[in-house]
Amino acid sequence: MSIRWKFLAALLCISILPMIIMRVHGQASMEDLGEDLATQSANLLVHRTSQELERMIEDHARMLGLEHELMEMTLRTQSASAERSLSSPAPEDTDLYIVPQGMGMMMGRGQGWGNSMGNMSNMRSMKESAADVPSPPGAESSTWLCLAMGQSCFPQKVSMKTQAFHFYSETDDARDQARRLTRMVEYTMELADSENEPDTWQVIWLNSGVLSVYPATATVLPRHLDPRHLVSMNELRRAGRDLVWKIPMVDPFTRRSAMGVFMALHNKEREVIGGIGLIVPVGTVMRKSEHVQMLSSEAESFLVKPDKNETSGKQGLRILAREQGSERQVHHWRGIPEISWFDAGPEASISVMLEDVQHGRSGVRLVEFNGKKELVAYGVLERTDNVALLLMIPLSDVTAEAESAKAAVINSVETLITRTSLLLVVVLAAILVTAILGSRKITADLGRVVRASRALARGDFTARAHVRSNDEIGELGRAFDNMIPELAERIRMKEALGLAMDIQTHLLPHAPPHTDGFEIRGQCVYCDETGGDFFDYIPLGEESASGVLVAVGDVSGHGVPAALFMASARAFLRSRVGLGGDLDKIMSDVNNAVSHDTFGTGHFLTLFACLVHSGSAEIEFVRAGHEPGLLYDPETCTVMELSGKGTSLGAMPDMKYSVSHQSLTPGMILLLGTDGITETMDEDNAMYGRDRLKACLRDNAKRSTQEIIDAVLDDIESFGGALAKEDDVTVVVMKYTG
Repeated sequence: MSIRWKFLAALLCISILPMIIMRVHGQASMEDLGEDLATQSANLLVHRTSQELERMIEDHARMLGLEHELMEMTLRTQSASAERSLSSPAPEDTDLYIVPQGMGMMMGRGQGWGNSMGNMSNMRSMKESAADVPSPPGAESSTWLCLAMGQSCFPQKVSMKTQAFHFYSETDDARDQARRLTRMVEYTMELADSENEPDTWQVIWLNSGVLSVYPATATVLPRHLDPRHLVSMNELRRAGRDLVWKIPMVDPFTRRSAMGVFMALHNKEREVIGGIGLIVPVGTVMRKSEHVQMLSSEAESFLVKPDKNETSGKQGLRILAREQGSERQVHHWRGIPEISWFDAGPEASISVMLEDVQHGRSGVRLVEFNGKKELVAYGVLERTDNVALLLMIPLSDVTAEAESAKAAVINSVETLITRTSLLLVVVLAAILVTAILGSRKITADLGRVVRASRALARGDFTARAHVRSNDEIGELGRAFDNMIPELAERIRMKEALGLAMDIQTHLLPHAPPHTDGFEIRGQCVYCDETGGDFFDYIPLGEESASGVLVAVGDVSGHGVPAALFMASARAFLRSRVGLGGDLDKIMSDVNNAVSHDTFGTGHFLTLFACLVHSGSAEIEFVRAGHEPGLLYDPETCTVMELSGKGTSLGAMPDMKYSVSHQSLTPGMILLLGTDGITETMDEDNAMYGRDRLKACLRDNAKRSTQEIIDAVLDDIESFGGALAKEDDVTVVVMKYTG
């Protein structure tokens, strides 16, 4: 890739990449903000709505309790009034509004609840019969009557000023009791509401065959509306003066869900002569709350009861009634003709609600009803067999404000994306122009550097870049021009060091000496091209057959100076050994020669010199400040140190050295080395040390001398790693074979 395209890529990374990152990050942040805002708002709205629904449930429960008390008080008052009226003489010249018997009264027991073709015929008969009967006196309004479950309702005139009487058996006694009951009108008119609509039905039936219905309607009642089918006389007799509640029940006139309360009527002898009841639609008690309408226009209410689902065999919540409404009617409660269940989605949800209702607890749950998430509040109604009121609001209506805020944030994000996209296009065009114009000068100067570097690669050390600019590329060109002479000098120095390394390598022995009874090997590893360590085998005569002096030395320092010092010291030692004499005298003479060259320089040389005679089991050695030799005894499997006394060579002149003697047995091994072995450091600055060297010698004693050297060098490298090459390392191993 050319520098021009790299320059373009760099500009793109510097300018556009941060913008892209900021845009992506900003977009993600705004989307997260919208999600968080919507989630938090939705949670807050759900929480507040849950509290409001729970409060509404409690309000409805209180209203129902008050209605229970009112209905109980009203029924007891009406019962007392009816018993007084029946025990008093009948008023004379009293007109009765009598609904004559018709086809509806001839319906068999239970037939009125079906949907058969016969029922449809009976419905037409009831409408025709109602049309033939004159409207009750004072009839000013109509109500919708539904006298057959599942059939269409029809309007019928009702009167709040009189009663309608039905006779099961039309006798003089029945007519007399009916006239007595007319005194009830002044009390029953109190049941009428301000809108003159029948919110409450009052029914009175007597054993003589009289049925009184208030408010009055001209409808011919079918057989199934006989109050004796709503509550049995046996129940009333068992209750005595107590009330019998039917919550919920189906209003026999409107088919709405209602609450019914009944009690027995007694004569002066306390005999049960009939019954009286009040039937109040549930909607009258629990009218649609304005607060619920504010929360959602789709709110629904249910009356449910725990029951066993015969289909699934499990307990569930059976729907007894459901609130309904239309544009021309207020909301009202309608009974459910068939068995219907409140299906709240997952079984776990309905199980919690079912358990709460069974234990009389109220609550608020988020459920799934008919495929939609709904917020449901529920509470058990008093004086019922675990009948519960449910208020249900779609969750989407509750969280509508939160979703609106989320949509606003998303719209802002989309606007931001559009604007930043346009900005990116403008910036990209500017970068392209800048890259094309600005890269020309840069590429021209870099081209000069490239051409000079290629000439240098061909060996032309006269090549120069000659870049004149004062920017970083100009500095690069000048640095390149200055580098060429230095590079040429280093190459010449490298060649000289290579030659010095070859010379020093040739100064070391190329083959082991041939001395009877001994196997001798040595190896030197330098940390630089040249070093100050050395070892040597110096024959005592013209050949090494009579004996050899094994020397291991270590010059202070590294590199070329140490190598030159080592070469001169080695020459002094070899020339002095060739003159003969005792080992201590040889060492003193060599020290004087070395001291002459090193006096005042601070350089010195440590040396371990070991004299081996062919066929002899005894060695002589002098230790001149060097590392002790390590002697391994196979009989005891121990390693001893050959120390001796002596000062480093070159430290000061006229030093005396003493010769030490050591007898050998077959199998003994002598290891001589420099301090580069024992002073090797690991990563934790721990030293290799003599103990580890002794252990390595013991572990490899049965191997050959070269294998022992290899084992020592491998162990040093394993211990020190990269740090193992910071000093020269020399190892010489002598094994006495006898």
